[in-house]
Amino acid sequence: MQRHFRAFVAIVAFAANAADAQTPHRVLGAGGAEPNALLRDPAVAANGGLLVFTTTANNLGAAAGAALNVYAYDPDGAVIRLVSRNPTTGTVADGNCFLPVASRDGRYVAFESLAGNLGPSPAGLQILRVDRATGAVARASQSASGTPGGDQSRFPSMSADGRYVAFQSFANALVTGDDNDRADIFVKDMQTGSLDVASRNASGAFADDNAVALSNQALSDDARYVAFASAASNMVAGLAGGVQQVYLRDRGTATTSLVSRNASGAAGTGPSDQAAISSNGRYVVFRSFASNLVTGATSRVFRLDRTNGALVAVPRPLAPNATGCRAPKIADTGDVVMICDMTAPTPAQAWRWPSGATAPELLSRDAQNPAVPGAGASGGGIGIGADGTVIAFESQAANLVAGDGNGVADVFWFGTPGNDRIFFDDFE
Repeated sequence: MQRHFRAFVAIVAFAANAADAQTPHRVLGAGGAEPNALLRDPAVAANGGLLVFTTTANNLGAAAGAALNVYAYDPDGAVIRLVSRNPTTGTVADGNCFLPVASRDGRYVAFESLAGNLGPSPAGLQILRVDRATGAVARASQSASGTPGGDQSRFPSMSADGRYVAFQSFANALVTGDDNDRADIFVKDMQTGSLDVASRNASGAFADDNAVALSNQALSDDARYVAFASAASNMVAGLAGGVQQVYLRDRGTATTSLVSRNASGAAGTGPSDQAAISSNGRYVVFRSFASNLVTGATSRVFRLDRTNGALVAVPRPLAPNATGCRAPKIADTGDVVMICDMTAPTPAQAWRWPSGATAPELLSRDAQNPAVPGAGASGGGIGIGADGTVIAFESQAANLVAGDGNGVADVFWFGTPGNDRIFFDDFE
């Protein structure tokens, strides 16, 4: 089944097992209209059946205001729907909305919001979750009693069923005992209202340093595992802190383990961050500037296989001007997508590393000559479905597909439908 995704920043979805899967597509408005503003913050539902993004464009089927609004795109019907709207009036958000993420089947979408007209009382930058079946808007960044966080909450990630939403917050009124004056990682149960702190050690102590920005793929499907990064000194025994490390919180056993370590158990000597976990919880991928994790590592992207403890360095692109890579995401198959920086004058490009391959494959490639990289930078967002058959990324390049003349970043994709797709845009 052919899919068409379009957003302000070019998002590309890649599918490796069908002829058309090798052809990139853009997300376009009704009648093939090019968006009249850039698309950004793309993400793909785990089943590959939904793309979400943000934009200020006003020609995608819903009249947008001056603020960034969240949209959902159904590749089967090529239909774009406004997500960030008031459930009663349908009014678009009156404040910027960022970094959307979808549940596995696309029913729920969570995002950062500064809007004051979407339902929950405004309280600065907060995390909202929209139920696309009912239109209901609920705030995730609030205490069990319903009190909103008194400080900014950001970077949502969501479980497969949409029940659990993980996020970073500087608020200290979300749970009792939060007196560390640091950014923490929380997991909200949208059904019971309870909040769990993920950035704590096995004894229950809060991190003594900030937990940094979460990946939108930081939470496993079942919400048991949370991948995060912090320079805290009290996350695991024997680690002095001061260097940012990647950790995995097991909410089932209430334990926290160090991910950014080498085969001997030594922690990384340089900062690590941008941790993402596969939907099934098997793999954790992250960026690290450490020099002691894997011999010969060159891309700065590493993948841990939790079934055997093997940490591998994802290879750097063979392109001679490729430098380091960042923003990795991972499929249940172990395939990795990432953005890799290049030396001037070549801009950053999007790449896919099939698990076990000797080198990554270029995604942001010229429509006429696949060996030629995109003529504009890729890198504001990249995502991959759970089975690895759908990949999306944003790009400013105008040479990835024919007829790209809007002069702004678009969303491109390569892909084929997953086997577990439920979403066909019948929630609205």
